[in-house]
Amino acid sequence: MRPIWLDYQQDAPGHHRPGLLLLISSLLLTGVLLTQYFADAERLATAGRQVSRLKHGAEHRLSGKSNSLRSDIAELRSSSVSAERWESLFISLETASDDSITLLGLELGPREISISGEAKELAAATGYVQRLQSATAFTNTHLTEYVIVKEHPRHPVRFTLIAEWREAPR
Repeated sequence: MRPIWLDYQQDAPGHHRPGLLLLISSLLLTGVLLTQYFADAERLATAGRQVSRLKHGAEHRLSGKSNSLRSDIAELRSSSVSAERWESLFISLETASDDSITLLGLELGPREISISGEAKELAAATGYVQRLQSATAFTNTHLTEYVIVKEHPRHPVRFTLIAEWREAPR
C-alpha cells in the first residue's frame, strides 16, 4: 500500500482570486479618498487665506471708524432708558398691582407707556389706574379702553391704559 499524503495547507486553484480582488479594490478606493482629501485640504487652505485677508481688510477699515463707532455707542447709551428708570418702572407696576390684576403687555414710547391687562372686575381696573397715578414713575394716567369678556364664565375686564413718564427719558 502506498502512503497517502494529506496536505491541508495547500489551497485549491482559484481560491486566491476573491482576496486579490478585494485588495485591488481597497487600494483603488484608498487612492480616490486620498485624492479627495488633498483637494478638500487645498480648498480649506484657500478659504482660510480668504477669511484672513477679509478680516485684515475689515480691521483696517474699522480702525479708521473706531472713533465714530465709540461715539455712536456713547450716544446710544445716553439716549436709552437707564437701569434706574427700568427699576422704577417695574417697582411702580408691582406695587400698584394686586391679585385681581394681570398685566398682559407693555408698549414703551418716548414719553408714555401703554399698559394692557385684565382685571377681575371694572372696579379693580379703575383702582389699578388710581394706584399707578400715585406711583413715582408715572403721571397723567388714564384708562383708555376696557372690554368685559362675556365669553368667559367670570366676565373679566380687559383694559388698556396710558401713563406718561414722570421724567421722560432722553
